[in-house]
Amino acid sequence: MKFLFGMEIGDYLTLSMSTLVVVDKSTDGEFLLIELNISFPAFSCEFASVDENDVLGTNRLNITKIICKFSIYQNLIPTGTEYHPGPVPKVIKHRDEGDEEYSEGSISLTAYTFLRYAQHYPILVVNFFAPWCYWTNRLKPSWKKVAKIISETYDLEVDGRSDFKDEHGQHDHESYYGDRDIKTLVKRMEALVAHIPMESHKLVVGNKSNNATRDSKRPAPLTGGCRIQCFVRVKKVLGYFVSLARSESHSFDPSQMNISHVISLSLGKKISPRLLAKVKKITPYLGGSIDRLNGR
Repeated sequence: MKFLFGMEIGDYLTLSMSTLVVVDKSTDGEFLLIELNISFPAFSCEFASVDENDVLGTNRLNITKIICKFSIYQNLIPTGTEYHPGPVPKVIKHRDEGDEEYSEGSISLTAYTFLRYAQHYPILVVNFFAPWCYWTNRLKPSWKKVAKIISETYDLEVDGRSDFKDEHGQHDHESYYGDRDIKTLVKRMEALVAHIPMESHKLVVGNKSNNATRDSKRPAPLTGGCRIQCFVRVKKVLGYFVSLARSESHSFDPSQMNISHVISLSLGKKISPRLLAKVKKITPYLGGSIDRLNGR
């Protein structure tokens, strides 16, 4: 009897935890429609992605078919039409590890000298070097060698080419996603220089780039901000959305990223203006529970 009493006391003092998932079975169906609008003033559409997860095991990574991206300014005003990234090559060649180091040809830019160089030279190709990134460290020797080759091959002071920028304004080219070996980079730089007409005969340069050149670049966003809009049908259980930086050609340092954002969302089917007007008439009798989160 004492043994049984001791067992009961021990079982009573033992802590236990259980989790119960209840699925909402309301009349509007198994799924809930969510309209999501996220604005990132300092997060580029080039890297922004959305994941969806819930407690039942749904795990959708990098949703693309149901979302739209728009480049925005820091004041959250869109710059124009939807941002559409182009194809990116999967395998990227790099320089051989045994290549020698070069220290001439390239120039280190700062926030104070960037604009001055951009206005002075007809073409300015920039490598945004990150000391913590493995891939930019691999690119650095090739980049310096390519800069040395181009500076020795094309001297604009005696080459006879006109200042294309002065005649047509400043042009921002696409982001480069191609191979990073010296031979490929030199070809890419030569393709840029080829568009500057000679002073003696200013011919219109046609687009003679091949498929490899087109695949190595894609349009860069006009600004550094991004707005993500999507309509998602989710199960009526606990879940969450994750927006993060994703790229097959870049590494990211989270401590240096500004992902502050503004979220606007709506749940369920939209109410027609006529029905909403009727609902507002009876709002005082519902305890003011309509749009309680509006503006918060």
